[in-house]
Amino acid sequence: MKLYNLLKNILFISNILLINICLADDYIIESYIQPENSIKIAKNFYTSKLDCNKILKNNNFIKNCQKNTILKISDNMLSDTWIKTQWALNAVKAYAGWQFTTGSKEIVVAVLDTGIDYNHEDLINNIFYNKNEIPNNNIDDDNNGYIDDVNGISIITNNNYDDNGHGTHIAGIIAAQHNNIGIAGIAPNIKILSIKFLDKNGYGTNINEILGYNYILSMKKRGVNIVAVNASYGGSYYSKATYNIIKKLNEEGIMVICAAGNEKNNNDKYKTYPASYDLDNIISVTSIREENNGYKFSNFSNYGITTVDIAAPGSSIFSTYPQNNYIFLSGTSMAAPHVTGAIGLYGSLYPIIPSYIKYRVKNTGTYYNFLVNKVASKSILNIEKFLTAEFEDNLLYKIKLKKLKRKLQVELLGIGNKDIEIYVKINRKKCKNTIKMIMLNGYAVKKFSIKHDYSNIILYNNNLISNKIAIKNKKPSKKIRRFCKAFL
Repeated sequence: MKLYNLLKNILFISNILLINICLADDYIIESYIQPENSIKIAKNFYTSKLDCNKILKNNNFIKNCQKNTILKISDNMLSDTWIKTQWALNAVKAYAGWQFTTGSKEIVVAVLDTGIDYNHEDLINNIFYNKNEIPNNNIDDDNNGYIDDVNGISIITNNNYDDNGHGTHIAGIIAAQHNNIGIAGIAPNIKILSIKFLDKNGYGTNINEILGYNYILSMKKRGVNIVAVNASYGGSYYSKATYNIIKKLNEEGIMVICAAGNEKNNNDKYKTYPASYDLDNIISVTSIREENNGYKFSNFSNYGITTVDIAAPGSSIFSTYPQNNYIFLSGTSMAAPHVTGAIGLYGSLYPIIPSYIKYRVKNTGTYYNFLVNKVASKSILNIEKFLTAEFEDNLLYKIKLKKLKRKLQVELLGIGNKDIEIYVKINRKKCKNTIKMIMLNGYAVKKFSIKHDYSNIILYNNNLISNKIAIKNKKPSKKIRRFCKAFL
């Protein structure tokens, strides 16, 4: 090949020069030289074999040299039969999120609903299996109060098979397998734990709801890594007992993702529960629909700029249905599991800290004007940003405090790798041995200095009267004359 023929294959895009050295060998050379100097560049680099290492070493005007590589479409590459009906996957940026994780078999999401068809072709491999229970022996092998709870429990019937279809539809949105059949779930590699408390007509009671949450709590304490509960149901009456049990789930790091309701109501004025309980682990989700290649607020959806947190697809959602069927359903019931699945993905990468998860969901969504007067975040769930966005370090940590005899144990849960300082206010003259230890739960941080400053925990004679602590990345107040340090 002569230089004359070579120059015919030179192409400039901005200041990037693409030179075809031979018919089968393409390279990209990015230079600081403007396109009009292309002939000089071509003469300098014309050779039978281009060596990028030598070019970069010997030519200071070359910014980059690399061999061209083959790329392919990354969007919507799955071949599940009905995936083209799933407009919601694009709306919540699921494809981009799957580049980071599709979930983990160690992560469990509970569905508190009408049960699940645990034999469905698109769900069967993602149903939670209780290894401590022997199936069909009519014995409570794990001594948790429930006989043969191999795949979850039913509070109201002899088994937790779905005789309505609602729970199976929700399970598919969350965790249908990527298996070349059916649909694609948001978190296709996590496990689903079914708790049936709603009957075949979709009705349940507070007592059975509480029993369901209590089972979830007990399984968490037994070592099952439950990160979230999908609660696609609701009622207008406040239950203090339900509030209390969900608060206990909050303390155990379990999110509760709730449907905002389908009455077209303003939840700021007319509450619906559990979505309207004011707890860190409650996320209230409203619904959007697809329209003219864009998105609109679903006409049936409840809303609330202070009580509803985020929007997600809920109109015409195609998902699993009992006996290997698939159907379209609409409702905020269908919107909530998109968020539940996203939290399942997040839990596969990082620990779940409820207050931070809620903050993260609300501050990583895709902004839309039509949601300004509808939801607190003014946004639609964005799974890619939810998984990848970075925030200040002080949002990444949560403290648990426990009194150990005359000592105080401080447990730090979180992620990150930077030095931080923890400030606590105490009323003792001497702070020696006030802090017993810091436990990191396996998530290492380089160094901690424990100082006492004005914060929101106070110790009186080692009696804890507040269970909160602030974490700050700043120096203690100049008014504080004395402080003590402890390093790990």
